Amino acid sequence: MLDDGSRLGRTFTAYRDAYFYPADYMGYTYKLVTGSKESIDGKLADLALVMVGDPTDLPSSSVIDIPAVMPTEARRHYKTLEKEMLAEIEDGEITAPSAGVLVNKLLQITSGAVYDADRNVLPVHTAKISALRSVLDRHQGEPVLVLCAFKHESSRVIEAIRGARMFDERNLDDWKAGKIPVWVADPRSLSHGIDGLQVSCRIAVWVSLTYSHETYVQTNARLIRTGQTAETLIYRLICSGTVDDAVAESLRNKSDTQSGMLLAVRALQRMN
Repeated sequence: MLDDGSRLGRTFTAYRDAYFYPADYMGYTYKLVTGSKESIDGKLADLALVMVGDPTDLPSSSVIDIPAVMPTEARRHYKTLEKEMLAEIEDGEITAPSAGVLVNKLLQITSGAVYDADRNVLPVHTAKISALRSVLDRHQGEPVLVLCAFKHESSRVIEAIRGARMFDERNLDDWKAGKIPVWVADPRSLSHGIDGLQVSCRIAVWVSLTYSHETYVQTNARLIRTGQTAETLIYRLICSGTVDDAVAESLRNKSDTQSGMLLAVRALQRMN
């Protein structure tokens, strides 16, 4: 039903005949053919998430999209670049490199600054900084994990938000003790292997989204996990009608990084 039968076959009979054998002469009982479990698990690996332990132990969570309104001039600049870059790849096959360049450049603009050819940072707007402040004002006194996709994004957040510090695992004890009000991190630095963020924090803010479904889910799971005692709130700052919407749509498809980029570009094309 989820993949139109492409992984395990379109009918129950075909599935049964491929992976099981009759264990009695009447055909009432079937058992797995040796190696079938591993084969089935492998085919479902990109579609299913296995929860180890009791899922009822996990806290509730909510995803909340917060609008970030770009100024007129910034949106005009964004739309011009979007149109030009889409036109460059429209007549040919979209490849991962071209998709990556397009999505990353547009995400930088919605973020509020962009790298030029010499890696200089060119400010564009402060819409997401303003949206972030509104979330922090809503949750005064609570530690907040702020997730940034670009170094210039992290730097601008730390400069603009009082008390914000860059993530460093060596300061995890201070974080657990609630001594860091705003911790700024690249999701790739903590999406796996970091435990303890949930001790003092239930709020994450994605300033710019990632198109990697695995990174997105695993990063959120640093807070939505056993030991969390309150509802987890995942805020996403979205510039409506931009690549932010396209990346959010690609995340619903549970794709890997490369597929996520391509899906985001397809979504952009549909939006234009």
